[in-house]
Amino acid sequence: MNSVITFEPVEHKYTNQHGDEYISVTTLIGKEMPFDSKAIAEKVSKIGSSRYHNMTTERILELWDASAEHGTVVHDMVEQYIKDDIVPSDPSLVPLLDQFKKLNFRGELLSEVLLWSDEHRIAGLADILEVFDDHIYLWDIKTSNRIGDDKMMKFSLQLGLYKNLIERQLNKPVIIGGVLWYSDFVLKRSKTKLKVFRTLECSDSVDDILQKRKKEITC
Repeated sequence: MNSVITFEPVEHKYTNQHGDEYISVTTLIGKEMPFDSKAIAEKVSKIGSSRYHNMTTERILELWDASAEHGTVVHDMVEQYIKDDIVPSDPSLVPLLDQFKKLNFRGELLSEVLLWSDEHRIAGLADILEVFDDHIYLWDIKTSNRIGDDKMMKFSLQLGLYKNLIERQLNKPVIIGGVLWYSDFVLKRSKTKLKVFRTLECSDSVDDILQKRKKEITC
């Protein structure tokens, strides 16, 4: 029998009806591609072409933490619009929503869709599913300060894993639409520009991660 999964947002925990915990997709990717934030902050502060050039490590880490917090604001804005057609009361967010509307989606939009695999004991929340009769488009929202090769690979793996989970659960082919990036949201707020990025092909890497995870939980 399939599990019933619940998500606890404060501790960011996924559990089934028996109390068994499922690892999040982002945590699973983090195990494959560890991110040493302090070391990377020190590195980018010394690069002349970097927006963080000559900033202290502490300031860079503060900006990155703020990016994560502000990302929740943007996700909530999109979720409320999709589910209840709510326009944000914060005027600085209205231009962001207007840009989102201009993407001209044609399918039925679903937001914050809970996904999981009992076989691999992993779970996650898909930002946006655009559902058609015979297929689904998958979209992800990001507010990162930058999108370099390392982050694009992580985003690609994340969406690749979500694609796998959706196809298992809903039995429909999934097309990865891409990453919807509100660039420099922390620094620019209402002047943020929404950009669309296509993800990398990484189906073999996704299969490797799932095989490794299955061995891990059966040992």
